[in-house]
Amino acid sequence: MDRHKAPYLSGIIELYPLQDTNTDAVLQASDRLKPWLIKYLEVLTDSGGVELEVPQIPVDPRALAYLAAIALQVPNREKQELLSIETATQLLVRLLDAYQREVAILRALQANPDKQNIRG
Repeated sequence: MDRHKAPYLSGIIELYPLQDTNTDAVLQASDRLKPWLIKYLEVLTDSGGVELEVPQIPVDPRALAYLAAIALQVPNREKQELLSIETATQLLVRLLDAYQREVAILRALQANPDKQNIRG
């Protein structure tokens, strides 16, 4: 990193090499996560009054996992825990759990708009 080239920090980013990216378990976990990611984005849009377009969902399980981890609106600590998982299967399964939880929370908030601070 050269501190004299620009008035801001910059760096080189490399993909974290997830293990087991082409197994049947990864493909199954990816297929289970896709509809929950779409559902989450739709519910998030409905609950926040924010206009979001559901992006084209990646076919590649690794790209799907990273997109899902980025899109998830949770504290950075939780995102970092997700992104430190070493296998694609484990990451996809943990993301599925997180998306199921978050969709349930958002739906509960939609059903009870007077309890918007339920998460603290």
